[in-house]
Amino acid sequence: MVTTHHTYITGGNSEWEHFGKDDILDAERTNCNCETCNSYNMLKLSCELFKITHDSKYMDFYENTYYNSILSSQNPETGMTTYFQPMATGFFKVYSTRWDKFWCCTGSGMESFTKLGRHHIYTRG
Repeated sequence: MVTTHHTYITGGNSEWEHFGKDDILDAERTNCNCETCNSYNMLKLSCELFKITHDSKYMDFYENTYYNSILSSQNPETGMTTYFQPMATGFFKVYSTRWDKFWCCTGSGMESFTKLGRHHIYTRG
């Protein structure tokens, strides 16, 4: 349901941490789309569903989302991470800072990069 009705091509989803009506992603493009924690949790879920079903669609989702939502959430100069990854035209990513911008996605963002050594996307059903 989430991947077919609430997820952008990047693998990210949500608008202000919520799902709206089905299939209205274009109408929900703002500066507060694609919360990184949602992507983080969807990756955890897709791994568990793959373990149960061995359906490669879960690892396809994992690969796409990890590359496009997680890896792109880190500032390459500072190492800080994003909260939202805006999908609306004209907006840009806002990264956490060491002292005054720290969100839930900052913590899950740090944990997400510890998963680089995992081999999830190289599995087969």
